[in-house]
Amino acid sequence: MCFKELSQQYVLSDQFNSLEPSTRIVYLQKINTMQAFDNVYTEICGLDVRNSTKNDYFRVANCVFKWAMGMGLLQANPLNGIRPFVVTRDLPDVYTKEEIENIWAKRTRYNRHLAGFMRVAYYTGCRASELVSLKWEDIGERFISIVGGKRREHGVVSRKLVRLPQINEVLAELDRSSVHVFTDTSLANLRSRIKVMLRQMGVAYKQLRNTRSGLATEMFKKGYDSTVIMGQLGHKSITTTMRYIRPSLEEKAEMFKGV
Repeated sequence: MCFKELSQQYVLSDQFNSLEPSTRIVYLQKINTMQAFDNVYTEICGLDVRNSTKNDYFRVANCVFKWAMGMGLLQANPLNGIRPFVVTRDLPDVYTKEEIENIWAKRTRYNRHLAGFMRVAYYTGCRASELVSLKWEDIGERFISIVGGKRREHGVVSRKLVRLPQINEVLAELDRSSVHVFTDTSLANLRSRIKVMLRQMGVAYKQLRNTRSGLATEMFKKGYDSTVIMGQLGHKSITTTMRYIRPSLEEKAEMFKGV
């Protein structure tokens, strides 16, 4: 039996109908495309799509073939032993100091809370969860005590960070009447709200965690020791910290000028 005939029976099976509705939709889209294939392997290889998408097609085709074998409709899986395509992912762009300052300069009375959140995230290197739980009692005269997650329950100070002038400018515009510093922020809708703000500002969106990579890269370029960067980001391993340092191609070229 050809793939078209097998897949038509598969979509009527209990195994297919036991999948989550969203998964069934994705599977149907892939199956509809592959029903026109004479040779599944060859034609998936020829698709003008990313390797990760080709692997998705292979995954769906494998499910169909394995189901058919279990039902006695197929003696062997034609995709058995075929290795998935190698997926290479470009490292995401980090936020630069200039971009963060541009966002802060474009703030309005309606989004200064979010713009300030991003600015503090960059200049502290804090995780979003750490800033969301940050309290005014954690803000000292010269240092900020970062206490997050289960550590806060036990009063354990994760690390102390310097109150830079840029951070002080943000704190000066925030309401001190509540317990938490960023009162209008929750992890649940943080990403979507930042996306909306940046779109209104005409600034390209990058994941919020890339503020941490941005600070690590900036500190690296200015000659800070890797252990200092590790402490700033709150890492336990220097290996993890090194993954956060992502100089651009232009910066790499500048570094190698003297080699």
